[in-house]
Amino acid sequence: MVSVVMSVYNGTKDDYLHRSIPSILNQTFTDFEFIIIDDGSSDNSWEILRTYAAKDKRIKVFKNDRNRGISYSRNRGNDLARGKYIMIMDQDDDNQPDRMLKQVLYLEEHPWVDIVATPSITPFPWFGSPSVSVGKIPSEDEIKFSLFFSNNIGHPNIMVKRKFLTVHHIRYDEKIKCANDYDWLLQIRENKGRFAYMQEALFRYSGANYSATKKCSTESMRIQARFSGFRDENKRFCDIIYKILHTDIYADMFSSEYLKFLQDIENKAIKTKVCSRVVQ
Repeated sequence: MVSVVMSVYNGTKDDYLHRSIPSILNQTFTDFEFIIIDDGSSDNSWEILRTYAAKDKRIKVFKNDRNRGISYSRNRGNDLARGKYIMIMDQDDDNQPDRMLKQVLYLEEHPWVDIVATPSITPFPWFGSPSVSVGKIPSEDEIKFSLFFSNNIGHPNIMVKRKFLTVHHIRYDEKIKCANDYDWLLQIRENKGRFAYMQEALFRYSGANYSATKKCSTESMRIQARFSGFRDENKRFCDIIYKILHTDIYADMFSSEYLKFLQDIENKAIKTKVCSRVVQ
């Protein structure tokens, strides 16, 4: 039913692999294969992966001939996948035991949805203590609109229909050095993929890649420019935001929390000039 795909490069740091791999093997849902691509690690990651594979037949390990980058490795893993759904995993994160089960059930019960994300537990040191990034769960329209500003749904917390990726030839761009997951999500959006966000936090993000993510902001802007033509279809949504925030009869219909959420979107729209109505 599920193909879990994970790319590994020098994964022995801070013992990450001994947390991430067991968090998959210990899932309450058991009908899965676990495809792990070693991207030419220079530490003993390959030996660790082979040891796990020898103990559990659901693990299938592959080694690139050299370090080819995470996009190549993710594409290779997706090409090898045979499950109905692909569950994305990073080497330094881990999951709640029922993540796979609940995401599978969601997709089975909502067959029109192509990709579903779960909020994450984020033990970031700058927060002082672990926190859960749940807050307001965005609607599909809000997800699609917000994607023009940033990757607002994450990546290793996603489960997606493999058939959708295959039919639309959606692959990670191997020329992009960072923010390749953002480009991948925009491709799904471009091909009219249906998005959903679950209520429950089922994934724990280590925060290890935060510094690298911050460095990708310039690349993200280039990626946004590639898909700028799709901003036009959001004119209707921009107009709705404007009416809610600037017309009393509409504003009285929504909670203060929701109005703050829309205000944040409008501020971003002004900054990036996505919504002509808002900018005017």
